[in-house]
Amino acid sequence: MTSMTSLNKDKRVKVSWIDIVSNPEWVDSEKVKKQSYSKCESIGYLLHKDKDKVILSSTNESGASGMQFDQVAICAGIETQRFADTLGDSMRVYPVKGYSVTIQLDDEKSKLSAPKVSLLDDPKKIVSSRLGDRLRVAGTAELAGTNKDIKQDRIRPLLGWVREYFPGVSTENYTPWAGLRPMTPDMMPLIFESKAKGIFYNTGHGHLGWTLGAATGDLLAEKMIND
Repeated sequence: MTSMTSLNKDKRVKVSWIDIVSNPEWVDSEKVKKQSYSKCESIGYLLHKDKDKVILSSTNESGASGMQFDQVAICAGIETQRFADTLGDSMRVYPVKGYSVTIQLDDEKSKLSAPKVSLLDDPKKIVSSRLGDRLRVAGTAELAGTNKDIKQDRIRPLLGWVREYFPGVSTENYTPWAGLRPMTPDMMPLIFESKAKGIFYNTGHGHLGWTLGAATGDLLAEKMIND
């Protein structure tokens, strides 16, 4: 997704974490996304997808209109590479496929048996996070281009890990997922200005996008304001 800073400084979007984070131990990324979208709508910004494009427009009494910007921040995951190639910027961001399962903790035994803090099993490269009445378990890294098909032989080890270490958790009701992480060769995120003045990048967070996104966003905002 591409985020933009408007020329109209009075309409900068500010989303309060106090309004979004109901539990200090974990944050629901889906809820943050929806709250941020609602905030944009409330001040007159409309964001919608048209095939492979994300379009930002604003509304006023006379209807919707296009917008002009002094600066643009491109935070488009693996698609950021396409922008860099078009603009002639030296960058290498590769898609690395990761998998997760989100297990619904439907019964009381599962809720009591599931871990209540985030865990990292380094030898097996598996992480888990408690999301209220859900348990998310993620792991594996696969070089498969842009293919996002969900392979059961990647899902089974995640469910097996839960059954081995938390046998009281029922894994009957779960949602599998696969997504593409924007990874750089040295696994460090990229925050810099394009050769095209006023265009900035914030990408390459790999599997730590949610962990590092707020921090790199602050760093980029500071750079955009001061440059």
